[in-house]
Formats: sequence, C-alpha cells, structure tokens
Amino acid sequence: RMDLCEDPDSQTITACLELPGIKPTDVEIQLHDDKLTVSGRRSAPPLSGPSARYPVQELKYGAFQRSINLPIGIQQHQMSASMSDGILILSWPKDPQKLPPIRFMADEDSRLKMG
Repeated sequence: RMDLCEDPDSQTITACLELPGIKPTDVEIQLHDDKLTVSGRRSAPPLSGPSARYPVQELKYGAFQRSINLPIGIQQHQMSASMSDGILILSWPKDPQKLPPIRFMADEDSRLKMG
C-alpha cells in the first residue's frame, strides 16, 4: 500500500510505501520515463519442513513490484529514499518551473477563488 502526499506548504512531494518484513537490501527502486518502480522479494521464514500443512495462509511471499507515474512538478532525479520499520519513504523537491499553473474561477458572487 502507498500514500502520496503533496503539502502546498512544503517544498517536497512524498510517497510512503508499506513493505513489512522486507529488508532495505531486498528493495530495488528504478526511475524510467516518468515512472517509479519499487520491486523486491519477501522471503518466507523457515517455519517447518516440506510436508507442513497450512490451514490458514494469508501472508504473501516472493517477488513484488509496484509502479506509479511520477507526480507532475517534481525534480525526479533529486529523489531521496529512506526505509525504517517496514516503511519506505521517497521524497522529491518540487520544481516550480514544471508545476501546473494555478487556475482561478469566479463563483456566483464574482469573487475569484483558487481551484
């Protein structure tokens, strides 16, 4: 799962991805053509032998991959990354030259408001 946050009062855009039980060395981050891809592998812990049965098996193991289009208005090659307690945090500084223009709209009272 992922949260993508853009705070108008901040100079950064941040993505937080949940990666429980995964070591930072098992995660790969790639930037290509305005797309971010996070991939890796979650290894199953050695719980028992090969003949073990699992009446309930909800945890997912093996390879994973998540790709998202990068937000508009960031300096994508200035990304910073950190991982702690199963949370991967990726941040990019905003690029004022690439931010979409602010639109103004008039409401029924003919007052301008940002939109």
